[in-house]
Amino acid sequence: MNANEPLATPIETLNARVKTIWQRSQMLHFTDGLLAFCRWGIVLFLVGMLLDWLIDLPTPLRVSLLAIIIITTLYQAWTCGWRKVRRFNASRAALQIEEHHGNLESLLVTAVQFSESKMAPGTSRTLQEVTCRKAEEAIADLETRKVVLFSELRRPLIIGLALALLVVGFSAYNGPFLAAGIARIFPPWSAVAYPTRTQLEVDPQKIIVQEGTPAVIKAKVLGVIPDNAELALRTGDGEPRIHELNITNGQCEYSIKSAYRSFEYRITAGDAKSPWQQVEVISSPRIQQANVKLTYPPYTKRPTETVEALTITVPEGTTINWQLTLDRAVSQATYTPTGGKPTPLDVSDDGFTVTMQAPATQSRGYSFSWVEKDHGFSFTSPNHYLQVAPDQAPRVELTSPKKHLYATLGRQLDLAFRGRDDHGIGTTHITYRVNKIEEQKVPFTPADLSSGSEQKIDWDYRKTLPDLAIGDSVSFVVELTDSYPGKDGPHVARSQARRITFLSERDYLKQIDKQKQRLLLKLRALYREQRKVHSTVSKLDPTASEFIQSCQLEAVRQDLIRERIGKLKLGIQELMDDLKANNITDESVTAILVRLHSDLQKIADNHVANAATNLRELAAAAQKKSDTLNPSIAVNSVDNAARELACLVLQIGFREATEVMARELHAIAENQAPMRLQTILLE
Repeated sequence: MNANEPLATPIETLNARVKTIWQRSQMLHFTDGLLAFCRWGIVLFLVGMLLDWLIDLPTPLRVSLLAIIIITTLYQAWTCGWRKVRRFNASRAALQIEEHHGNLESLLVTAVQFSESKMAPGTSRTLQEVTCRKAEEAIADLETRKVVLFSELRRPLIIGLALALLVVGFSAYNGPFLAAGIARIFPPWSAVAYPTRTQLEVDPQKIIVQEGTPAVIKAKVLGVIPDNAELALRTGDGEPRIHELNITNGQCEYSIKSAYRSFEYRITAGDAKSPWQQVEVISSPRIQQANVKLTYPPYTKRPTETVEALTITVPEGTTINWQLTLDRAVSQATYTPTGGKPTPLDVSDDGFTVTMQAPATQSRGYSFSWVEKDHGFSFTSPNHYLQVAPDQAPRVELTSPKKHLYATLGRQLDLAFRGRDDHGIGTTHITYRVNKIEEQKVPFTPADLSSGSEQKIDWDYRKTLPDLAIGDSVSFVVELTDSYPGKDGPHVARSQARRITFLSERDYLKQIDKQKQRLLLKLRALYREQRKVHSTVSKLDPTASEFIQSCQLEAVRQDLIRERIGKLKLGIQELMDDLKANNITDESVTAILVRLHSDLQKIADNHVANAATNLRELAAAAQKKSDTLNPSIAVNSVDNAARELACLVLQIGFREATEVMARELHAIAENQAPMRLQTILLE
């Protein structure tokens, strides 16, 4: 016989016995795991149901709870028995039997290995047969139930039965409660509520109200009815606010006068608690983007533009095209001007865009009204304002010459003006009249009117009016028109009129002398005021509390006098320029004005300015409480300025010279009085 062939006679009895023991052990492990699964599953379910009943777990937490129950029970079942459940292995089963028997000394394991394998070369066939026979004899009387003991399951089985009886007893006591717990956890997304002694009937549908309108929450209370109920209101993730409600005839109600935000509510009465119910507040459609296209009338010469504002100012005649993008779809939209009739707007197919076109005819407020598409609520937008600016007439000012003129024939005349219009100048004219004859117009083209700066007028009256004679007068104005297409034509604006009267040279010089005398009379007033300042300053007491303020005040008066002297100097300069324009070069006439102009310049810049500086230095020294305080310097500087002015006033005439002499003698007497008193006291 070949040694490599398997045993001719299989050990059916040995294999059957071993497999029976393996099957019993697998049954033990599976049952142990199943009991652990039931034991832990019941306990965790009861604990989870208790938590759910106490704190009303939301769906996400109930899903988590179910996951914890399943994972924990499977883990405990695996740990207690299911991890030992394996496929059949004869050698492992034989080893388990030998561990229980204790005296086989690996005989059964060896026999099983011989029966499962081929004989190796050199192995005794007889030895193998003897080993298998002895193993069969050794386990012939072995009882399977003694090898695999089910007594280990007694305690888990008792615990499982106790828990099962607990569940059965609880179901008998409060079956609906248990059924609700099972329905809420298996599956966790169901909306079943636990049975309570008090029942609440709340509208299960979501309440939808219009923004700014009242919202009413009602609930019907059944079963054991308490006296009061609690209403919890919350918005977003904030903490709920609790309100106490009275229950009357089995009903409770809460009203919100004006609802502006969506919120949730829950009612608690007795042991009943409603789920969180939502109140959705439909807000007014908001304008997300406004594109207002402004097509200006031709007279404005402005290009079309688009703005995003709804309160706008436009020229009269502008065509306005509104295109509004809303954050909520609308089914209808209207434009309502203040005091006018509503006008429907064009609504896009999706309801998110409304458009309208209208001319700007008058200033007025306006608003938009729309009907919300999903629920049909009507809303009105805040008021906006359309300011229609009527076209303004041009503004014009003749800047040169600044006053009426007396001139000799052939005098050069420089004309200049400043003009502007809100939408641009149309035409420009010089309108003149000689004596009383009809007006004449001469068009001219200015360099640039957009900036509103002064513009010179290129027009020489001497070429237009070559036949002027002594005694004639020419009046002229600047006339501007705009491009406004009104019923009466464009707007017309005229500057103030200027007149030039032509005189002989002798009469002209008389006019110049009169103007010079008027300027010198103003100089007399300045001299009087300077003498008053000297009288005030000379009487100041350095120890008086108002000394500093008085010095500062008189210094400011010196500055004002200097400014007025400057204006007189400009008047003299204008006379000199006028003589030059009239080609008057007689030195006997011009020299007086030149000298007067120079003297005024010297008095203003030297004497009066020095007096102001000395007064300020005196005030500063007094403020620092200097020991070398000497008011005489400031007094003398003011006195010197007054004397210089007096010299100019002497040139006006005898009457003015008499006044100057009297004032100067009085000033000298006041200055010498303290010296005479000191001399008398010394004698």
